[in-house]
Amino acid sequence: MDDIAHIRAEGAAAPRAGLGIGRQAFGISRDHSKRLELTFVLKNGGSITAVTEFDDALSAESLAAFAEQLTADVAAGKARSFTDGWATSGQHVWVNLGDVAAFSLRPLK
Repeated sequence: MDDIAHIRAEGAAAPRAGLGIGRQAFGISRDHSKRLELTFVLKNGGSITAVTEFDDALSAESLAAFAEQLTADVAAGKARSFTDGWATSGQHVWVNLGDVAAFSLRPLK
C-alpha cells in the first residue's frame, strides 16, 4: 500500500476533531430500551420476528428472566402473543411456541 492510501485508511477511522459529536459506536446505546425484538426459528424451517414492548426499561436481569420464561413456554408448547406499542410499530404477533425450534432476543432502541 502506498503512503497516500495508508494515510487515507488511517484517517477514515480516526476521530475528526472540531466537527462536534462523532457517530455512536455500533452496539452501544445511551438509553435503556423498553422494546424487545424476538426472532423465532420454526421447526418447519421458517422464521418469524416479533417485537414486544414493556412498561419498564429492560435490564440484564429482566431480559434473562424473560428468556427463562420464554424457554419454559417453548418447552411446554404454549401459545403466546407479543404486542408492540401503537406509537412505534403497532405490531401484534401470535406464535404457537410448540412449533418453535429456537429463538433469539435483543433489546431495541
